[in-house]
Amino acid sequence: MAEIDETKARLQTHEEVCALRYDGLCARLKRLEGVGIAVAGFIIAMLLTIILKMG
Repeated sequence: MAEIDETKARLQTHEEVCALRYDGLCARLKRLEGVGIAVAGFIIAMLLTIILKMG
């Protein structure tokens, strides 16, 4: 019975650590997504500026 309790405790610890890592990963992805959207907007604005200056 002690082995089952030990395994249960290890599994619970593992789940908690994974949950923290998952939250960190989601935060990083949101930041990366924000940077990607900002860069895409900048590129679109620059292309429009170039097109308007040519015409």
